[in-house]
Amino acid sequence: MTAVDSGNNSVLDVGEVLQSFKTSAVGRALLPMEASFSLPIPIKNESGSFLSVFVFRAQRMDEKLKFFSPQGWMLMRYPSGQLARYKDYRILLPFGDKTPSNDVPIGVFPHKAIKRLSPRQYLEKRKQYYECVRRVLADEAEKSDFFNLLGLLMEPSLSAYYWYISPPGLRKQMEGSDSDQK
Repeated sequence: MTAVDSGNNSVLDVGEVLQSFKTSAVGRALLPMEASFSLPIPIKNESGSFLSVFVFRAQRMDEKLKFFSPQGWMLMRYPSGQLARYKDYRILLPFGDKTPSNDVPIGVFPHKAIKRLSPRQYLEKRKQYYECVRRVLADEAEKSDFFNLLGLLMEPSLSAYYWYISPPGLRKQMEGSDSDQK
């Protein structure tokens, strides 16, 4: 039984919460088999703590891992992994006519910023990001640590989607950090 199935709040590792949801009965029924999760964006408000993620497809093509525009968005309670909200972008187009076709790849992994990392270093950075998300939700982390790791790991061609799934306060900070880098 997974943390999602049992409602067990003892699982705090963000990566485990995401994987637990993906393998839960709800996750298996809702998500396409080839689904990948974006980096989770932490959201904390009067209703509780949440992970905001989008779901996208990645496929090995021409000896590269290419990914496609998101197929959906989920809001999960943290740490239980309980689904709070889901939008299926295959039905509801988030950007109207400007929503990219899911037939054409929009990016390649690894992207430029992480290409220099070994697979082990990349996994370590991803673990650090998950831990930082946990600490942000527990009010223990510096937001700059979160933004530094997000900026390194985030797929550039998906940045508009990350902005879209973020709460308004975080969007303003993301815009501010973008202008700092220019």
